[in-house]
Amino acid sequence: MWQFLMCEYTVIPPARSARGLVRAVRPFLAPQMTLYSVGQYRETIAPYLGRTLELAGYEGELQFGLDEEPTRRMSIEQFAARWSAGGAAVAFFDPGVWDAWRRRGLPGRVLAADNYTVAVSRL
Repeated sequence: MWQFLMCEYTVIPPARSARGLVRAVRPFLAPQMTLYSVGQYRETIAPYLGRTLELAGYEGELQFGLDEEPTRRMSIEQFAARWSAGGAAVAFFDPGVWDAWRRRGLPGRVLAADNYTVAVSRL
């Protein structure tokens, strides 16, 4: 009971919330577009979008779920191959991962960014 009460009055600090990032990206999203989270799992993106993101190159606290569904595990190299193959998609990158792959020539256009995430469009 106390945990529920504390959660009710807990606010995600604005600096960690993805609300502004999602607001900037939303106009570029189509209903059937594939969405990725690359090198990170930022827990506030999917709820603000109301959609599920495909994880690439991240396990962390999601390790148990990935062990239960190993077909959902995707390396960053597998993601890069899918991404380079074309099609409409948006990926939410860890800034360091985006910088490294951008230097390697991964195509994409930055839609929005904050201190924690870079949103990139495939087209």
